[in-house]
Amino acid sequence: MDVQESRAGSSSHNFDQADQPDADETIDEDKVNILDPSPQKKSFKLRLKRGQHHFNKWLDNTSIHGIVHVFKGRSRLRRILWLLVFLFASTTCAGIIIFYIVLWAQDPTSTSISFITDDEGQSFPAVTVCNLNAVKKDYADQYVVDLLNNYANPTSGFIQNWPFSNISRSCTDSLNSITIEDQQEKLFDAYTNGGNKIDDFVVYCGFAGSDGNIVRCEESLEPVFTSLGVCFTFNSAYNGQPDRKVTLAGPQFGLNLVLNVSVSEYLRLGSSNVGVKVSVHDRNSMPVPQVGVTLSPGTNSYLAIETVKHVDKTRESNCVRHNRSLAFFPGYSYAASTCRINAEYRNYADANKCGCSPEVNPSSNVNTRNCTIADICCLSQERRTFNPSTNCPLSCDHLTYNVEQSYSKLFSSASSESAAESLGKTVEASLLSVYIHFDDILITQLLTRYSYTIANLIADMGSLFGLLLMNLLIVSIMRRAVKKLESKIMALPEVNLDGPIDDA
Repeated sequence: MDVQESRAGSSSHNFDQADQPDADETIDEDKVNILDPSPQKKSFKLRLKRGQHHFNKWLDNTSIHGIVHVFKGRSRLRRILWLLVFLFASTTCAGIIIFYIVLWAQDPTSTSISFITDDEGQSFPAVTVCNLNAVKKDYADQYVVDLLNNYANPTSGFIQNWPFSNISRSCTDSLNSITIEDQQEKLFDAYTNGGNKIDDFVVYCGFAGSDGNIVRCEESLEPVFTSLGVCFTFNSAYNGQPDRKVTLAGPQFGLNLVLNVSVSEYLRLGSSNVGVKVSVHDRNSMPVPQVGVTLSPGTNSYLAIETVKHVDKTRESNCVRHNRSLAFFPGYSYAASTCRINAEYRNYADANKCGCSPEVNPSSNVNTRNCTIADICCLSQERRTFNPSTNCPLSCDHLTYNVEQSYSKLFSSASSESAAESLGKTVEASLLSVYIHFDDILITQLLTRYSYTIANLIADMGSLFGLLLMNLLIVSIMRRAVKKLESKIMALPEVNLDGPIDDA
């Protein structure tokens, strides 16, 4: 008995000792948790089951058509087919959205054509007339006159090698042939003093406006210095002239000029450049007579004008939206043509080029001298090589005029003899008449704007999402209707079809 108790006590004592840790031994609870991953596995499986449960619940309640068949199709083939259909629809939708975004980012533009009319009439443009003979032959030495006319009318240089040409010399040779005193004359003074005077050049000027009454307009012609020498401009806004309007089209409404070319004052009678340049331009711009219409003496010409208004509301053409100051022409509003002339003058005034300007406006702040005849070869060289168009974009709102020319002989055989007797043979051969009128009172407007704006993008995106939401709404309504119908069917009492049928 004692032995058994002793063994039991010993056994008990050993068990207690086994359960007690050693004094030097410690237990790391974190290591125990890491080494025993079973709680984490159970937690992960539990979260996975909960996720699957919520996903299955979402599949049962979602209104996205087709997605439930991808995961709960009756067979693998059906699930694959539904997956392909769903991916195709999703890709197509995403592609359409990307297409709209890319289209908007490309800033596409469109130009619309419309026609504008004004009950008060259409504003008449400015008209500039220039005699192709910039300096009369008797003004100075023939070399001086030749230099001045060659600079004003560069195309006359092509005839220097004609057999009947009076002079066949280069610019430098002609310049070296004149005196120092002649070389020091300012170009502006030479063209002003040796050019055409309005009383000799303009025989008649008449304008028929909105009321149809013809008003003499010789006093409305203002001299203007251009690359063709001194010309005369009618209806320029720079000189403060009123805005003249015309209410009807046709040659009986508009401007009529009778001009005297003075053929006897041409130095080179063999030149083909005998006549007048007529430029129709905006009232607020400088004339560019080189691109005008050439009229020959002995003709009665008709210039039919079509007004085109250009409006650009985009940023693609880098057009000028606000007035830009021009140093050499401070009184003019910005126009691309005036900007090009200003750029030419600025290039001439460069100290490394000619160091002067053909004309210096007293109201400008330009610090340069007036060019003289001695600078004419340098000016001619720079004119041929300089391109001013790069720094002179168009205005975002500007007018252009399309001119259609027709003509007839000014005098018949009988009237030619009568005119020769009364005016002289030379004058009769130098006269020309021109009617400048509107071909149509309507103004053609070309409006350029963005064809796909942010508003169009929002509208297209909204239509896509609206279609999607409408589809989801219809499916949701149908699901609820089906559930209500199922609940009503389940609430009906059961009918025992196996029992006897009560005929009563």
